[in-house]
Amino acid sequence: RSRSLSLTHTHTVALALSLSYTHTHTLSLANASLRLVHPPRQTTHHDHQELQRLALERHYACSADLSQKHGALLLCGVAREAGPAPCVALCTRTHAHTEWGWQLRGQISRPEMKIVTCVKAIAEERGCFFATGEQISSSIGAARRECVCIYDVTQTMSSSLAGAAPLAVYADHLEIVTCIAAHPTDPACFFSGSKDSTIRCWDSRVEHSVAFLGGSNAPAGAKSHAGMITCLDACGYHVISAGLDQQILLWDVRQLRQSAGIQAPAGVVPLEQQAILKIAALEGGKGMLVAVSSVKGLFLLRLSDQKVVRAQLPSNRPNFLPYHDVKWSSEGLWAAGEDRTLDLFQILPE
Repeated sequence: RSRSLSLTHTHTVALALSLSYTHTHTLSLANASLRLVHPPRQTTHHDHQELQRLALERHYACSADLSQKHGALLLCGVAREAGPAPCVALCTRTHAHTEWGWQLRGQISRPEMKIVTCVKAIAEERGCFFATGEQISSSIGAARRECVCIYDVTQTMSSSLAGAAPLAVYADHLEIVTCIAAHPTDPACFFSGSKDSTIRCWDSRVEHSVAFLGGSNAPAGAKSHAGMITCLDACGYHVISAGLDQQILLWDVRQLRQSAGIQAPAGVVPLEQQAILKIAALEGGKGMLVAVSSVKGLFLLRLSDQKVVRAQLPSNRPNFLPYHDVKWSSEGLWAAGEDRTLDLFQILPE
């Protein structure tokens, strides 16, 4: 039977740009603030409440990720006004008495950082490592490089981050890095997508890109998509990508064992006349489901038969509402709406 997404709870927030999930709490980035919403203990979905709010004094938070193993929350900060460089902020869990929450530990900010677009926890077995998409320029007037950077804050996460510098800086992408996703089976590896329409695979132990999705060894002019890549996710043995070319591509990472690239996607699902903003994949008992946020609303894709259905919203909410981010949790699908709402959807039979 087909399935659809049905709205079960709405929480009003400031404009939220990114979400993350800790197994017990849902986090949303609302401009400069971090909002913490507690999922209900029962199925009525009426007792959600904000538990904590963190503010970055001089930055808007635009992207977030969690290192579950190390209890670290990573935020990308965009300067609110001219002057400060962008930053990556680090928060850690607090357990004072019966209180639960997050404490801002510090920020990584360097003069050569011009833009920080995304952040992802990686290689958690080795320590508190994370990767970022950054635009870097070494001096005034110098050319700007579009980079993937790797940091290790294992030793400094309980103290100052002021001196933290990247372990590695990769400049293989030709245009801005838009998204990063973990490798679904190899914790040392991860993927990045870019405005240059390419997806690259990286190994945190190697000094260069180790694979290219869309061909072997990134042949000249090769592309992974026909347009800018806006989002990546990983699930099972697959990486799922989407972008402005209105297509969702499924890549089987097992092919990377035999070559330095994946020649072609294992599946292609078009979403006609709809640029895709965000995706979130979920492995179910009957195959993979993918939540898809596009410029024309929220959809649920079942990959086994490429069935696409629109999420169900109340009559007083626009069906064409864009969502800036979507994340699966044990409660269902959380979605951060353009209309300043944080919505919780559940999967229901059609």
